[in-house]
Amino acid sequence: MTDEKILETLGQLLEPINKRLDGQDTALASLNTAIEALAEGQKDIRERIATKQVLEALGKRLDTKIPTATEALEENQEAAKLEIRADIINLNAKIITKVQKHEKSIKSLHEGTGIPDPNKH
Repeated sequence: MTDEKILETLGQLLEPINKRLDGQDTALASLNTAIEALAEGQKDIRERIATKQVLEALGKRLDTKIPTATEALEENQEAAKLEIRADIINLNAKIITKVQKHEKSIKSLHEGTGIPDPNKH
């Protein structure tokens, strides 16, 4: 056999192998695409899990803070009510004192001038 014949025979023998290899390249490309898609999906799932964990942690913190904040607000409201009551009592005392002083002054004016009090019968 000549060199050319040997090369031709080898070429014919290698042709089906090359065709199979070409098919495997396509299959490998498809597998790579599928693996990349899978990796993206896995990344998305990890991000969602991390987000969920963060939200759960925040929820737990809020669950503990909301009752505490509510209690603090209620305490502040009670303190404000007590302050308002004290202010009202002080204001009443001042008003009563002024009214008594005015009544005393008016009575003195009536007695000093001799004009009868129109409010007395």
